[in-house]
Amino acid sequence: MRLVLKSLFKAITALLTIAVMAFTLMPATDSEAAALGRDNNRFNLIQMRLAKTMMTVAPDMVVARYAEATGLPPSVIRAHLNAKAAGEPIIPHQEDLFAGQGQSTRESGTSKRRVGPGGSLFVRPD
Repeated sequence: MRLVLKSLFKAITALLTIAVMAFTLMPATDSEAAALGRDNNRFNLIQMRLAKTMMTVAPDMVVARYAEATGLPPSVIRAHLNAKAAGEPIIPHQEDLFAGQGQSTRESGTSKRRVGPGGSLFVRPD
């Protein structure tokens, strides 16, 4: 009996390993690539797939557990997971943050932050 249980455990472990590898290494489908846009990378793709899976399988339980763990309101958690499942960024791009102000901090000269070539962030100390 012990040999049968060990064999079952190893078989289930192997199947789950293959499933996880397929889930993470499978290339993006056309709909996923279109949703993620030109900033498509493996990390965003995996997060999008995980959010889709969580919001499809047990959305209420997932939102409740995340809200309990983080202390955030469930509505915020649900909005973030739905945004990530749709391929939208949770945190808006810097240009989107300053779009309503009429000018960016780069133009106003009041910022102590500068983005250099290649996306490097430089911060001046006081």
